[in-house]
Amino acid sequence: MSEAKLWTTVKNGVGHIGHWDRIESHAVSQGRPDVNWCHEGDVVDIELKVYNPKKGGFILRANQNAWMANRLRHGGKVFILARFDSVGGPIYLLIPGTRRKELIHERSYEAWHNQSIWAWEQKVDWQMFRNLVRSGMETLPENPNSV
Repeated sequence: MSEAKLWTTVKNGVGHIGHWDRIESHAVSQGRPDVNWCHEGDVVDIELKVYNPKKGGFILRANQNAWMANRLRHGGKVFILARFDSVGGPIYLLIPGTRRKELIHERSYEAWHNQSIWAWEQKVDWQMFRNLVRSGMETLPENPNSV
């Protein structure tokens, strides 16, 4: 799967809620996340990542790390939505941008999974996804549906 197809998955799941922008960062700002979402006053930037075995796994570039650090320093909400295609089907990981430093030199699924606050198998629970990213949650919630 490509990041473009992951964007289509997100758009089909929650694209009808709020205002979404798919951003080509090379044309706007180096390192800027792939997606920006605004809903009821909450603004969230989401970096999309897909595990690529040919490149050794997930890749978080230095300029993406720097952009996220700057946005977070100014109170922004940033998340990474990563997809890993396992033998049993896709696994989606939701990782707060505050955990990006732990991923800059890590490419393995295990390392990325360890930094996630939620993982979905097969398909994303989009209501839960919305609750988690709008809350700006940085740690694993006990009940994400109540966020």
